[in-house]
Amino acid sequence: MARKSTKTPVLITVEGTTEKAFIDYLIDLFQRGGCNFDVKNAQGGSPNTIVESAIRNIETGYYIEKYVIIDGDIGFTKKVLNQIKKHKIELIITCPTFEALFLEILETDFSIDKYNTSKKCKKEFEKYLKGLSKTSSKTYYKILPKKLLNTKKCCVRNLEKIIRILSR
Repeated sequence: MARKSTKTPVLITVEGTTEKAFIDYLIDLFQRGGCNFDVKNAQGGSPNTIVESAIRNIETGYYIEKYVIIDGDIGFTKKVLNQIKKHKIELIITCPTFEALFLEILETDFSIDKYNTSKKCKKEFEKYLKGLSKTSSKTYYKILPKKLLNTKKCCVRNLEKIIRILSR
């Protein structure tokens, strides 16, 4: 008789391919094997459509923990906020955009005042890529090595939170 997995099923819904590549990279670096992570790409859209994508996955699967990693530059409707509460989804909000998280890790003098728009964050992050694809998890081995992540997680709140989730 086959043994049932004792790994906790965890859904992580992200906005797009950049976020999925980075989360896949972090899972490779930090996962200890206690959870079964299912990372879903919501294929972009508004925060509402990304949460709705997560809810569709929740309704067709079995997950103990549910997370949505999302940009904070646009708000949610009241209906979606109620759905987040109903489905016990934990939000991880990067402000104003996911690229701001990268800049917060990479720059010693990061300031949200300096990068207060999505456009500014995306443009600045492109400089660090040096022609590499931000949608490939291999890129992050080169520009965000584990040693840097371990150093910065103590002062980058969302990075610490994501690593804590994945390190089980």
